Amino acid sequence: MFLARRDAIATYFLTRRGKVFVEESGAAQPAHVMEALELELAALGYVASYRLLRRLATLPDEQLAAAVRWMTETLHAFKTTGSKDAKLGASSFTPLFRSFPADVPADTHALWRQRVLAYCFGGMRQPCPTCGQRGTSHLLDPCYHVVCERCFDGANYDGCPICGEHVSKKGPFFQPSAQDRASIPKEHVVYVRVDLEEGDLDAAARKLFESFCARQQPLSPGDREGLTAFTKTYREALLEWLPPRIPLRENVAAVFGDLVAGCAAERVLPVAERYVKTATDVLRMLVVFSGGDASLAPERGWQLVRGDDAIRRWRGPTRERIDEYRAHRDGRRRRADVAITVSVTRRRWRMAKLPRPMRRAVLALLERIPFETLADDMLRHRSRWAWVSEHLHPHEYASRFPNTARAFLVVHGKDPNGNPAPAHRTWTSRVERALARGKLDEALTLLETRPGELGRRFDRLLRIANARARATNDASATVPIVKSFERIAGKLSTPLLVALAGHLPTRLRPLPARVFFPKTTVSLGPSGTDTRAPLRADVVTPALHVVTSTLLARFATRPPFDCALIDERLRDVTAPFGERTASPSAVALPRGSRVPLPPSHTLRLFLHWCEPEKGARTDVDLSVAFFDASFCYVGVCSFYELTFHHAGKVVARSSGDRTSAPWPDGASEYVDLDRAVARESGIRYAMMVVNAYAGMPFSQLARAFAGFMLRDDTEGAYFDPRKVALRFGLGGDNGVFVPAVVDLADDVLHWIDVYSQGAFSMNAVHGSKSVLARIGAAFSAYFGAHARASMWDLARWQAAARTRRVHVRGAAGVRRFDRKDGETTEAFAARIDRGEHDAEDAEAAIPEDRPLLAALFTGDASLPEGSESYVLFPELTHGTVAAADWIA
Repeated sequence: MFLARRDAIATYFLTRRGKVFVEESGAAQPAHVMEALELELAALGYVASYRLLRRLATLPDEQLAAAVRWMTETLHAFKTTGSKDAKLGASSFTPLFRSFPADVPADTHALWRQRVLAYCFGGMRQPCPTCGQRGTSHLLDPCYHVVCERCFDGANYDGCPICGEHVSKKGPFFQPSAQDRASIPKEHVVYVRVDLEEGDLDAAARKLFESFCARQQPLSPGDREGLTAFTKTYREALLEWLPPRIPLRENVAAVFGDLVAGCAAERVLPVAERYVKTATDVLRMLVVFSGGDASLAPERGWQLVRGDDAIRRWRGPTRERIDEYRAHRDGRRRRADVAITVSVTRRRWRMAKLPRPMRRAVLALLERIPFETLADDMLRHRSRWAWVSEHLHPHEYASRFPNTARAFLVVHGKDPNGNPAPAHRTWTSRVERALARGKLDEALTLLETRPGELGRRFDRLLRIANARARATNDASATVPIVKSFERIAGKLSTPLLVALAGHLPTRLRPLPARVFFPKTTVSLGPSGTDTRAPLRADVVTPALHVVTSTLLARFATRPPFDCALIDERLRDVTAPFGERTASPSAVALPRGSRVPLPPSHTLRLFLHWCEPEKGARTDVDLSVAFFDASFCYVGVCSFYELTFHHAGKVVARSSGDRTSAPWPDGASEYVDLDRAVARESGIRYAMMVVNAYAGMPFSQLARAFAGFMLRDDTEGAYFDPRKVALRFGLGGDNGVFVPAVVDLADDVLHWIDVYSQGAFSMNAVHGSKSVLARIGAAFSAYFGAHARASMWDLARWQAAARTRRVHVRGAAGVRRFDRKDGETTEAFAARIDRGEHDAEDAEAAIPEDRPLLAALFTGDASLPEGSESYVLFPELTHGTVAAADWIA
């Protein structure tokens, strides 16, 4: 059915597009065989289309068995771990309390006292220190804790009642559970359809690869894996697929870095000359070739620090965190024995071996760049180039590549003889110097040579001119800046224009909060007060007109359609930005989006992690922090408060505290949240928090993922892949992860996907509640002020530019918008946004025989063949494009 080497490509199409490539054969399978396949898919929340079932039925027995195994394993991994390498059974999802959500201790403090008594005074030949009974104690292996069968219910526990670790179940303490948790829960399930894709897999793969190359913003983790799969699968054949232009520098590095690592460099590097334009491009390619990240974001590593002498060498915030960690350690341990694993920033990376021919080829790439540009670009990443020079040895070829050798002298600040190198003033320093001296004209002249820099500094330039206008009472001070911006707007990347389209309308008044998203491997979301002076409407309006008209003109060059269908619910979905730092997820939900939750379901939060086969014991905790409408802390459901009561009612229950996750099964924790009770109790926000309590960081674990389920039947299987609404991976080296906040008043999940540094260990909600409150308040205020463009904006721009009729699905039904004679594209897009429609109840007018341009919140509509669609939550329909494709 599939060539082994193309498995990764076929997996991407199955999981992301819902398409399966099957070549027709001459066999005929009986009906009961296909029914078995349907049952296996249904258990995962999927249903095969009639076309796919009919095609699969033509496969011989061996090929059909392989196809069924591949589909079920792939979809199961997609709903759970994200990797087919991990084979998870029922034991992987069993929590500490097997009767969960029933029989969860209501008084966690009383349970803690009971555990302490058993730990300190329990013994095999002694009466139980709690109940006084003899002969009821059992020794658990391998933790060697003594537990009483009368005080701790062996039919409820799945681990040690004292320490929470995984233990052997062979002893007499553990009894069969009274409930059958292996049965399929009685749930209302909306199935996702998997369909047959006609045609050649390689042809479809080439089209997908070209769409990746056309992206103009960093790829999400899932798409980055897909791009890597292309280079590993097709290798040198990929050189013939390359488009004439790859706009994103990181994609250039990702493609050629992987190809150089896996293919003959003499074949790849001559082709790379057409795409590698700057020194930073070369640097990125070398980093990817060495196994690093093309973003050049600072890499984090781990260093073991043991003893007072080693600890004393640390200064600043890291030393403060070390001292705080030591203060919490067991007082009986000598301070000199304390060993701490410290996160450090790696200034250097493990450089791959560079053969002499490859060194010459890389130096030749650099020699093609004019000296001023080369030296300026290398100084942007001075420390990295200094490290690269130790492997390139540029001065061995100084006569052959003189400009490159001279640029490396500038980087080092000295020539090979130790004499000072010539001074070099960078382009950035010249711009900053001009701005500092108030020479806006000089700064604009420089910035127009690099349009992207002007676009990114546009707001700052307007603020400087605005301040001058107030000081001199000259309202025309901003005119040259807007004129300059208008001249270069067509050269700006689409993601930057989309960001400005969302940003400029908010500059008429201060934002309630500012949140920043710097280039990192994960989002830390630092925030602050908006102290910027507002801009005048007569400045914002023309600038916004330039941005919008440029975007619409650019979108109008794409293939047209007769009509479009878009969902108004996309107003609450943020247009993608900063996807490099997004958590790997089964649903590409952009940070800041708000998703409505069905009111009748129990919200079950889940967490699963697994230690590496030779890794250290690691304790990760799942918690839910509760806040009122002002983000004042109300309480928590966590390992130290298993049942959270508020106003005399049970709001949430935890499944217990797993303190280890040994290979290969790992460990799981759950929290069931009753949203209606929480709302009645006066709680406004419920924040999901994942804490690294002890052991290894998230990034070092064999696997770690979490998410949400919407459950009708809480007594069936703990984990039901059919009801997984959102599943995401954990990463990074920080101690606290806040994926989402639930607004209980509106029954809306607000996806924020942000990390907080936390402590080295023993992270818990009670120790970071002020930070969590700040994060929740800042993100809610920032995205609530619509500081970013939405998928609704992107969809209506695409629809207005590419069609003359647009159907909008909303709560009141389907409304039709027709572009009038003489109406500009910009006016048409604005009228769609205002809701000034031409006809109501227009659902019947949506054509079923012609392709559509569609942007759907849920794929509950069957679209005609040949349609171009973005779908956030697939059902009957998967999207044919990602949101990032529309920003390319």
